[in-house]
Amino acid sequence: MAKLVATALVLVSLGCGSGSNEVAPPGERTAHAIVVDGPCTNTPEDCGVKVCEDCTAGIPPGFVAGCLRGRCTFRCGAAGFHSCGQDCVPQDESSCGPTCAQCGAPPGGSPICVFGSCDFTCIAGFEKIGGNCVSLSLSISY
Repeated sequence: MAKLVATALVLVSLGCGSGSNEVAPPGERTAHAIVVDGPCTNTPEDCGVKVCEDCTAGIPPGFVAGCLRGRCTFRCGAAGFHSCGQDCVPQDESSCGPTCAQCGAPPGGSPICVFGSCDFTCIAGFEKIGGNCVSLSLSISY
């Protein structure tokens, strides 16, 4: 009997489920526990074993919630976001592609991030020719 009690205590201290390699999002997240009579559905909105939790409640921008083996999981990957080191940031000209590059532009241009690659557009009055923005106005000196 003592072995059975010791084994039960070890199992309780380990917790339920085997967890996941995904990390919780940074910052405070206020989840809402919902006690149900039946089993949880193990969707991001109804995750758990005995007490169901809404994993999507209070999740920071850029993260996607999931439920794996009764535990909430989070990954960076919402539309328009990507991982840069430990951060989940918008994919834009300040953090573009898998290298999280800061995009640049030549004079007369504006940097942009297109499908994870840096590029640029030219402002009004300039035309993109090769890697430059060339002025469309003519200046004639006599």
